[in-house]
Amino acid sequence: MSQSLRCSLAFALLVIGCATPIETGAFIRNRVEPLPPMPESAQRSNITFRTADNTILRGWFMRKPRSTRTVLLFHGNGEGILSSMWSIQWLADAFDADVLALDARGFGFSDGTPSIDGSIADSLSLYDELRELDPKHRPIVVMGQSMGTASAIHVAANRQADLLVLLSPFSSLNDVLDAYRDKLPWYVHLRVDKSLSEVHSSPTRDLLRVTAPTLIVRGKSDALITEAAVGRVNRACNAKVKEVCSVKGVHEDVHPTNSEVRACIQRFAARTLPAAATTTAMTPSAPPVPLTGDP
Repeated sequence: MSQSLRCSLAFALLVIGCATPIETGAFIRNRVEPLPPMPESAQRSNITFRTADNTILRGWFMRKPRSTRTVLLFHGNGEGILSSMWSIQWLADAFDADVLALDARGFGFSDGTPSIDGSIADSLSLYDELRELDPKHRPIVVMGQSMGTASAIHVAANRQADLLVLLSPFSSLNDVLDAYRDKLPWYVHLRVDKSLSEVHSSPTRDLLRVTAPTLIVRGKSDALITEAAVGRVNRACNAKVKEVCSVKGVHEDVHPTNSEVRACIQRFAARTLPAAATTTAMTPSAPPVPLTGDP
């Protein structure tokens, strides 16, 4: 092989080796699936709530005519009631329930600064507010997604709950910090500042006092809330009836807009809340049957 040919091949390999393909998916994240039509059976009203430290939280109270129970929803980090609108309407339909959902402090319509301890402290007052709105004290479902699971767990540990639904829960702040550490190069050290090192809330400690039937849903490809982290949540939870349901997708896919998540919720609710189920008997191994509101 001539010197010129070797140089040409080396140059070609260099060019090919330095190239990497890129496609639309790098810029536009594909949805998991089309959503069913928006349920419209619940009537929305604005609600304003003043916390113990005079922070104003704002959100919605969804009242469903002739409802039989209530739902208290805590949204995840970077989300809010606007991005959860479809889910809130679905919860009202699926559980035949009135739904209370407010933006956490520092999110969406609410005043204040984002705070893990602050949001968790607010959660009990929001539960009490929902009880005031529902003087009959009908069965209550408490649900949290991602960051909101800490609030949901705190409520279930300190108040009466008939069902606890945790979407991508973490057992402690270390679960999240470990996920960030795994993404860093070996030579970079993650330094935790005062705002995180002084967090006093502990989902693990609260889970020891949870007795309500508990459903834990995780994404199989979730790099933030790993299988090990969910295992710690499951082991710490003191509920006699509990279940871990794994669905396809990453952290952001563990949401009621995902039909697999809806199926997990429906299947578990039908087993633990008999009044919410259809007349068709349902076992953990049976295919999910819609409660209501999920075409």
